[in-house]
Amino acid sequence: MPDIDKYWADPIRHHPYLITINDEAAGFLLIRVRDEQRHYYDFAHLFVMRKFRRTGIGRIAAEHIFKQYGGEWELHQLENNVPAQRFWDKVIDEISDGTITVKMENGKRYQRFACT
Repeated sequence: MPDIDKYWADPIRHHPYLITINDEAAGFLLIRVRDEQRHYYDFAHLFVMRKFRRTGIGRIAAEHIFKQYGGEWELHQLENNVPAQRFWDKVIDEISDGTITVKMENGKRYQRFACT
């Protein structure tokens, strides 16, 4: 992750979050502010440690962030990462206003949507 330092050097546009379960680190997520005025964000990364996968903690953390920030979002997965695509499709379906733009570009699948 070549831009990880920005999450501590530029706290206005980069927001790191630690996911914990019972005071134990379970993962992290990284949010980038694309345009504060328009409330436009990029869900840059979600990582859940293997022992906590399939517990629902990733979905809960993502939904919490979407509700906290609101606004418009963009995120992406690698084109061949079908499990991640299924995960995000379900999460986006639950929190979006139903208008989702999907595009494939440079080996990645991008989704853009607004939270309700």
